[in-house]
Amino acid sequence: MTAAEYLVSNGEAIRRAVEAGAPDDQIVEVLRVSGRTVQRWRKRLGLPRNVQIRPVRPVPHGTVRGYRRGCRCGTCADAMRYDGDKYRLARIGLTPPSHGRSGYKNWGCRCDTCKAAGAVVNQAYYRKRLALDVTP
Repeated sequence: MTAAEYLVSNGEAIRRAVEAGAPDDQIVEVLRVSGRTVQRWRKRLGLPRNVQIRPVRPVPHGTVRGYRRGCRCGTCADAMRYDGDKYRLARIGLTPPSHGRSGYKNWGCRCDTCKAAGAVVNQAYYRKRLALDVTP
């Protein structure tokens, strides 16, 4: 028996299972068909899609993860600020890998070599903007 024949002969049983709240993975296991097949059956029978509702996890306050998940309370903001400060302080003692454009842009180095390379790049950028007649 093909899947289409099975659907025709057992459409009402599938409908009852879906209306009873049986998830797709359970229907797949019982009927020994693929999940894609069950999705097609739902569509053909006019049944709602199987929406997996994940439980809402609480936001861990006072952590960087909490800030990244959208919490802007004081403790989460402080944790994010502390994490950024820790990263910046770790970079302070390091020397730029090479002087020039990358030293100016990426490392904030303001030696004469890096400033000259940064000026060249900035001048080219502003000339391009003027040529396009784009006002900032």
